[in-house]
Amino acid sequence: MPLTGTLDRDTSFGSLDRFQDTRGNENRRCGMKVFASEDIRNVGLFSHSGAGKTSLCEAFLFASGATNRLHSVDEENSNFDTEEEEKSRRISTSMHLGYAVWNKAKINFIDTPGDLNFQADVRYAMEAVDVGMVLVSAVDGVEVGTEKTFNLLTKCGLPRTIVINKMDREHANFDKTLADIQSSLDIRPTVLMLPIGDAATFQGVVDVVKQKAYIFEDQGTTKFKVTDVPADLADRVETLHTELVENVAESDEELMEKFFEGELTESELQAGLRAGIAAGEITPVTCGSATKLVGVAQLMDFITETLPSPLEADAVSAKNQAGEAEEIKPDNDGALAAFVFKTFVDPFAGKITCTRIRRGVLPGAGEFLVSNHSGKERYSVLHVIQGKKQDPIAQANAGDIVIFSKLKETSTGHSIGSGRDGVQFDMPDLPAAAISFAVSPKTQSDEEKLGPSLHRLMEEDPCVRFERDEITHEFLLSGLGQAHVESVVGRLKSRFNVEVDLQTPKVPYKETIRSSAKARGRHKKQSGGRGQFGDCWVEFSPRTRGEGYEYVDKVVGGSIPRQFIPAVDKGIQDAMKRGYLAGFPMVDVEATCYDGSYHAVDSSDMAFQIAGSLAFKEAMPNCSAVILEPVMKLEIVIPDDCMGDVIGDLNGRRGRVLGMVPKGKNQEVGAMVPMAEVLTYASDLKSITSARGNFTMEFDHYEEMPPQLQEKVVAEVMAAREADN
Repeated sequence: MPLTGTLDRDTSFGSLDRFQDTRGNENRRCGMKVFASEDIRNVGLFSHSGAGKTSLCEAFLFASGATNRLHSVDEENSNFDTEEEEKSRRISTSMHLGYAVWNKAKINFIDTPGDLNFQADVRYAMEAVDVGMVLVSAVDGVEVGTEKTFNLLTKCGLPRTIVINKMDREHANFDKTLADIQSSLDIRPTVLMLPIGDAATFQGVVDVVKQKAYIFEDQGTTKFKVTDVPADLADRVETLHTELVENVAESDEELMEKFFEGELTESELQAGLRAGIAAGEITPVTCGSATKLVGVAQLMDFITETLPSPLEADAVSAKNQAGEAEEIKPDNDGALAAFVFKTFVDPFAGKITCTRIRRGVLPGAGEFLVSNHSGKERYSVLHVIQGKKQDPIAQANAGDIVIFSKLKETSTGHSIGSGRDGVQFDMPDLPAAAISFAVSPKTQSDEEKLGPSLHRLMEEDPCVRFERDEITHEFLLSGLGQAHVESVVGRLKSRFNVEVDLQTPKVPYKETIRSSAKARGRHKKQSGGRGQFGDCWVEFSPRTRGEGYEYVDKVVGGSIPRQFIPAVDKGIQDAMKRGYLAGFPMVDVEATCYDGSYHAVDSSDMAFQIAGSLAFKEAMPNCSAVILEPVMKLEIVIPDDCMGDVIGDLNGRRGRVLGMVPKGKNQEVGAMVPMAEVLTYASDLKSITSARGNFTMEFDHYEEMPPQLQEKVVAEVMAAREADN
């Protein structure tokens, strides 16, 4: 039924606790109301940073009457970006949850970070929603983050819808952005909403399905009027409507037959559109301005009327207690099956556990099974959440999103169920850490609190790593980018009052040999009483890169008793850990012990360990020892105009370009680069591309370092040792 009047929103919501939606229906705040599965919509907001996701979430709250003023990221009073790090950077650094009641339905929405440094939350959010809403700035068009998240939504099999936001901004251009979407994302977008004007002349939207115009004369409020389509847009709207009907008909054979027989009715068109979106065959495009509230009410109508409910979503694969695959479909009568997609620590409420119910019903209080470790958790109250605000709920049905407070044994990625019927959902694939920093606490108190504090942050963000490097002996804090690691450090200080210093980490070099040599290790010591004697002959040979160390026993005739053979091996391995050239571990070596001698009284395990280490030291000068350096695999996405500068920079870093693949208006460059050359690559790439580039990095292999650089590394190590002494 088309809209027939203006939205009459009661701004005294705080006292009346009610409002009217665009259909004139009186809705109430969700509070403790329980929504049926068919009345729930789960939508994730995804985009490149700065496209307006958080602003749109604020608009949802204000338009639905959940808040009595429009909060703003720029004014630092957002309901969602509440961390100090988020306020200072003006970006979201983690996902935030909210809900709005509209047309007697509940819209659960998740605001995800747009900065690619925080991809873990983006990926986990996709496990919780049924539709991905991708925002594209009408000024900037499709950016690196837009393309990555859109492709990831496609890979996850989620229906996608696109919102062209910021239509009120200077230089906003709907047609240019639409063309960019089509070419960069390689899709045929279906326009459902057309802007009336651009930039300063933007005053409303046209609903292509209903062929009605909505004029917002008083922008920044929820008031609009419904009119006929403006004359200058009539022809285009008619063309877009025809294209819409054709796209819907193509997605359904039955509708195709009706289309050839005559026109589709509005109900048939709406049903076909809904089915096409749910199947991923139609990618609808809407538009508006979140900060001016233009088109927001129409977008919420579109969400409740056209986007699929949890009942229409694809079944999700899981494993039951027997390890057998099981398809989980939304069903209130089935055994409980839910997935924890986010945990975070609230300074007042403690640990918050965000959960998507896939099957069954969660009561307002009770007990459940954590399928991952078969432990049980009890909870006394169930909540829904809007930013930081929590409302208790009596129960939640299949498809809903809820939170628990103060759970002890349940973390991100865990599956929860009931009794013996619990299932375990697959964990999403997450990107590997791309950058590491050596971290050192500033005070003794900071050192004591650092480990537990980081452990709690790692529960929130599975892409954070904290470990000790066995080669350099440094404690490394790793993340997806410099901003990611700096965000963790910021949260350490703001939440736990722990301060640390970050330094560029040392490179974990290794050593190996290129030629074979034989050597004798003989240890003899007599100082009164029982002496020490161990004697062995060992041949050291190089192995293929990556094969590691191997010890071969070829002693015959009892020249070394069997009980002392392992001691020779241990002595060699201990010596290899200390290296030969610069103290780096020796790898990819075969040590063959083939002869030796012993003393019936003075020989011992320790004596033969020392003999083995002496054999290693004697052989190394003749084995052509070299230093190995770690080589990283980089995938870099950059604008076309930066290609020459980036390739030149990679060559200057001793990099080897593997190939280039066009990605819309960007290029994806693959390269192998020594780790020593990319320790600060995040900031360097930002400078080269004016913050328009992005990269991922992972360890690939070790390879021999150029001789002149080996000499430099050895000299630096020796100088550091002298300074320490």
